[in-house]
Amino acid sequence: MKKLLFTYIFLFLFVSNNAQEFKNIEINFNSNSFEISNEDKINLDSNFQKFTTVIKNDKKIKIVGHTDNMGSLIENQKLSLKRANEVANYLIEKGISRDKLNVIEKNYSSPIENNNNEEGKAKNRRVVISTNLNSELSIYKFREEESEYIFESNKGLKFTYKSGTTIEVPNDAFIDKKGIIVQGEITLK
Repeated sequence: MKKLLFTYIFLFLFVSNNAQEFKNIEINFNSNSFEISNEDKINLDSNFQKFTTVIKNDKKIKIVGHTDNMGSLIENQKLSLKRANEVANYLIEKGISRDKLNVIEKNYSSPIENNNNEEGKAKNRRVVISTNLNSELSIYKFREEESEYIFESNKGLKFTYKSGTTIEVPNDAFIDKKGIIVQGEITLK
């Protein structure tokens, strides 16, 4: 079991380091609005190649709508869903298949800034487009012969099997016989 786990860890590192980087894209909205600005449409267009790379790798694009805390929960649920759907519809118009999009509403439940001032509220009125291309790789298919793998001990690992099971190894999780955290390269055989 240890050999198999270490093989999966190596494969995770190899695939994730060779995958195209995908950083979250944020689209901000005016108060009580779900209209995408021209500037944000340009931002979406400039990231289109990244979106197509994601779907070619059998991953979905996650589109999460958020609001500030003005209004009722029900109003904000509807508004955050409208925002997420507006972004999804824009991507669909550009050629992304609807079945490759995962649309979620978060209303005001996940603020990134304080909702007690206008600046914070403006940052919370957003849609976040993301993928787990680098952090949730379906590696269940891979089987490797016993080999030697070298990697840095201070980098945490996380990967998710297609079944949904996630394995996470935190930073500095490796400890020597004396109970001291291992630093530098680790060789697994």
